[in-house]
Amino acid sequence: MECEEGVREYFYLIKEAVSSDWKDFAFHLGFRQGDINNISRRNQDDKSRCMDLLEEWLKRDGERATIEALLGSLSNAGLQSTMDELKIYLETTARRKPAGANPAQTGDYLYEHIF
Repeated sequence: MECEEGVREYFYLIKEAVSSDWKDFAFHLGFRQGDINNISRRNQDDKSRCMDLLEEWLKRDGERATIEALLGSLSNAGLQSTMDELKIYLETTARRKPAGANPAQTGDYLYEHIF
């Protein structure tokens, strides 16, 4: 569950940046057309659809729902600018963590192993 809460921290940034490209992103997260249609029907706008998509992905993939998986899907969907924004956010938050904090809980581990 801690892993889920960690990756959820990035959902707002992603949904704001991906927005109208959420269907391409959904495909690269492994969603089928029927799932994409369901998400589309139950939400009124693209930002809500993207957030719903991310929550469904987290529910579906559980422990496999990682920042690395998000970055890979963003890259495969051609969403380089969103990937870049996320990397900057990761770098910035990793620098703000207190000294001596557990790297696996602070984002430093992610930063060191992604970049």
